[in-house]
Amino acid sequence: DNKMVFTFVTAYFKIYESDKFDFYFEQFKKLVSTGFPIIVFLDDTIDSKLLKFYNVKVISISYKSLPINDYIDNNAELPKNRNIEKDTINFLKLMNSKTYFLRLAKNDINSNGNNSNINTLIWIDFGIMKLCKDIEHFKKKLKILSTDKNLTKKILIPGGKNQKALLTTTEIYW
Repeated sequence: DNKMVFTFVTAYFKIYESDKFDFYFEQFKKLVSTGFPIIVFLDDTIDSKLLKFYNVKVISISYKSLPINDYIDNNAELPKNRNIEKDTINFLKLMNSKTYFLRLAKNDINSNGNNSNINTLIWIDFGIMKLCKDIEHFKKKLKILSTDKNLTKKILIPGGKNQKALLTTTEIYW
């Protein structure tokens, strides 16, 4: 039984003065080429027709409507050790909204009665393919993952911090 057991969930919002949507859109098209289903939460200021692909569902949403905006002030103190240009309050709010997007995706799938082939949601960053040097190898690994019988009823969010590193409040952990 080789049915797909996961769908990717991702998001793109205009959170910087100099928006790089065109660059990230080109990277996203590489992810689309894998053929796996993708749900994209897209800034409602971007035309959703740009992401019209057979395996992509676009859900337009306002950045201001994200629940985290009710809890975190835009003037909140940011970690001292960070990339000043990238790790802004808006970026950190967006990164901390990933589980919210996963919940919205699950609710959307369930409300459409469309969950027979989708048991697992996998968060993947919209522009992740900028890090991928070998797309065919990436696709091959995804095919293996898609038939993994242990990959059901899970939420996966990748991370990358050395396991032996001490957790502090002055750094951003990715």
